[in-house]
Amino acid sequence: MSYDLTEEQEMLKETVARIAKEQIAPGAAERDEKAEFPWDMVELLRENALFGADYPEKFGGSEMGLFSLCLIIEEIAKVCASTSVVLLVHELGAMPIMLAGNDEQKERYFPKLATGENLIAFGLTEPNAGSDVSGLKTKAIRDSDDYVINGTKNIHLPYGRGGGGLHRRQDRSFRSGTQRHRHTYCG
Repeated sequence: MSYDLTEEQEMLKETVARIAKEQIAPGAAERDEKAEFPWDMVELLRENALFGADYPEKFGGSEMGLFSLCLIIEEIAKVCASTSVVLLVHELGAMPIMLAGNDEQKERYFPKLATGENLIAFGLTEPNAGSDVSGLKTKAIRDSDDYVINGTKNIHLPYGRGGGGLHRRQDRSFRSGTQRHRHTYCG
C-alpha cells in the first residue's frame, strides 16, 4: 500500500499552497485582530471552487474526496487557521446529509453548498454537555407526521462585536412548522 500523494493531489496541494501564500496569508493577522467573519476569504474560496471539493459532481462539486479536502484545509491552515475553519465547519455541517440524507435533501441543499453560495453551520454544544456527544439532551421525537425538537444549545460566534466573541444560549422547541425560541446573549 502506497501512502504517496497522487499526481492530482500534489498539484492540488501546490495550487492551494500558492493561493494561501499569495492571497490568504497577507491579511491573516489583520483578520484575527479585527475578529470579524472573513467574508473576503469566503469569496476567495468560492472563486477557487474549494467549497465543493468533497461534493459529488452532479451537485456542482469536484468530487475529489475527503482526503483532498483535508489537504486543502491543511495548506490554508498553515497561513490562516480561521479561514481553514470555514471549510472545516462547512464539511462538518454537511456530513450528516452526505451520510444519511435522502436524494431530495441532497438535491435541495448540495448545489448551493458545493459552490459556497450557502454556508452551513453546526450546533453541538449544550450547557451541561459541552461538546460531549454522549451528554447531549436535545431530542427529536416523532409525533405522527411531525417531529418535536426540544433542547438548548450554546453558540459562540467568534467574530462577534468587540473582538471577544458573542455567546448565545438558545432554547428551542419546534413543531409542525411553528417555533418558539428564547435567546440569551452574554458579552
